[in-house]
Amino acid sequence: MKKFLILLLSLLLSVGLFACTNGDVTPGDDTPEGSTPGNNEVIEIYLPDGAPALSLVSLFDKTEIGGQTVKFIVVPSSNIAAYLMNGKADLAIVPTNAAAIIYNRDNPYKYVSANTHGNLFMVGLDDADSLEDLKGKVVGVIGQGQVPDLIFRTLLGDAGIEYEVGDKPVDGKVSLYYAQDGGTLLPLIKTGKVNYGVLGEPAVTTALSNIEGSKVIFDIQQLWGEGYPQAGLMAKNSVSDDFLKALFDELEQNESYAEQNPGEAKERIAAHMIESSETTVKVLTADTVKRCNVRLVKAEDCKDDVIAFLTAFYNLEPSSIGGKLPDADFFRIVK
Repeated sequence: MKKFLILLLSLLLSVGLFACTNGDVTPGDDTPEGSTPGNNEVIEIYLPDGAPALSLVSLFDKTEIGGQTVKFIVVPSSNIAAYLMNGKADLAIVPTNAAAIIYNRDNPYKYVSANTHGNLFMVGLDDADSLEDLKGKVVGVIGQGQVPDLIFRTLLGDAGIEYEVGDKPVDGKVSLYYAQDGGTLLPLIKTGKVNYGVLGEPAVTTALSNIEGSKVIFDIQQLWGEGYPQAGLMAKNSVSDDFLKALFDELEQNESYAEQNPGEAKERIAAHMIESSETTVKVLTADTVKRCNVRLVKAEDCKDDVIAFLTAFYNLEPSSIGGKLPDADFFRIVK
């Protein structure tokens, strides 16, 4: 059962949040089942490769925070679930819906902050003024049943726009064509097989750089409202509030680091990849970082937004959050 749950979460993580990344699902390659949890001598902080790693990259040069030795480890996005299911991670950045699944399965972690607030954009060659203009068009989306898909279908439903899965235009409806990853979707936009594509950063930057005439059609975050808590930090129950307060203080003091130093941030991510892994972040600019919407919002200030986000997913596909909304203990208020 544990291996099945790791596989399920791996799929959610590899496609749901990091729309530009890809990797085979190999749970247990780096953390065999039964590995011992991280201890209090060294706090091990795990981050998935791609945009989420930016949320803590400003601290990657730290070896100590709040008097506690720390180690930052970037792993392929498809493997991050193993580090929580096996208890090795003391802290980890995960998609908010995957965090709900982890909590609902009685793992010893709680949600302490939202750290990324949406990095999805619609890219295409032709203009569109509203979602209504997508009727009769084919829209490529990353990962059926995963975060980009769930967000986009929620937006279509809220707008009263019908949709169906297919690669041909349908009058009065939006056709959804599902691609495995950003690398698969980009050539479909370029050749016109799809009219538009819903992509995450840094795949958006790659599209704008490599597809002549391409442009950002919609900022998905703006269509949602003012963004959404796409990913957050989960902390093991054994991690002290004192450490978390020190971590938050460091993040708040360095919140503009990645945008001001995109090249250095990319190098830090590559340097902290787990042995034998290579980062998928090939291009990182200030604009890319800005579009990743990285900022720290503590649990007490994001609870309502998180529940609203999870409720939208639950209403569309309950399994995407573990079959039920998490209770109030899902959130850990750091005092």
